Amino acid sequence: MRKQYALKVTSVLLLLVLVIVLGCAGGKELARPYTGEPETGLTFKYSLHPEETYQYTSANNMTQNMEMQGRSMQNKSTSNAKFSVTGQELDENNNLIFEVVMDSLKSVMEGMGGSRELDLSPIIGKPFKVVLSPYGEELEYIGTDSLQVDVGQMAGGKIGVQRFFQRVFPNIPEQAVKIGETWTEHEIDTSKQSGMDVVNDMELEHTFKGIEIVEGYECVVISSNGEGTLDGEGEQMGNSFVMEGYIEIESVSYFAYKEGIFIKAESSSFIEGTVAITGAMSMTLPMTIETTSSVYLD
Repeated sequence: MRKQYALKVTSVLLLLVLVIVLGCAGGKELARPYTGEPETGLTFKYSLHPEETYQYTSANNMTQNMEMQGRSMQNKSTSNAKFSVTGQELDENNNLIFEVVMDSLKSVMEGMGGSRELDLSPIIGKPFKVVLSPYGEELEYIGTDSLQVDVGQMAGGKIGVQRFFQRVFPNIPEQAVKIGETWTEHEIDTSKQSGMDVVNDMELEHTFKGIEIVEGYECVVISSNGEGTLDGEGEQMGNSFVMEGYIEIESVSYFAYKEGIFIKAESSSFIEGTVAITGAMSMTLPMTIETTSSVYLD
């Protein structure tokens, strides 16, 4: 986002000199993060905001239903977070480096054994860095190796701070798009969930729905729908687990294209699949998982 400077000068020559100096001093950070117009074709990207801090709030809710030997089981989890994002610098490839701090974080799991709140104090208030491409792809996490918590073997063992921050910023198109235009994306995402290495293979369709004013920002509104497969495998307590499933997802995100700032997003997903267990016990469990999530700029 370009800062607005009130330059009260009486000399045209001095004004020109100041413009040149400010342009050189600001370098890449002052470049306008968009070109074109929404009606004819707009190209936009994330922009670095040196030393400026933006605070976000996120919420995630998950409900899992399983059938085991004729019995129905339900597990729920909720997580709520507030985190701060501060622009640091651009790397040699024009990727953006942000410092992130989880200012507050709460995660509660509910199941047949009762309710349990995870102790996440080891990762609260501890800074780490994220390298983000200009179009929202998370390329690297820096300083996260020590930011882990042990949530117990049944819940997945040790998990890192990335679990609560991953995929916060939505991808945006690299090409010019105009209102009403649709484009597709093939996305493969890997993660560790409940002790299993999980791969999501998704086909997504995005639509530039229009422009809306949100929190005073002129925002590009992008709706997304997709479907794909989920595959995972892992081990717990001497048993091997293999998970297979089908995913449906939909979301809407709001991006302040003139400033290059992500404003908010809401999403939901539905998974239907099975978990096959072999080892000390062998069985196949049908399951469904429903999730909702939201992230917004405070």
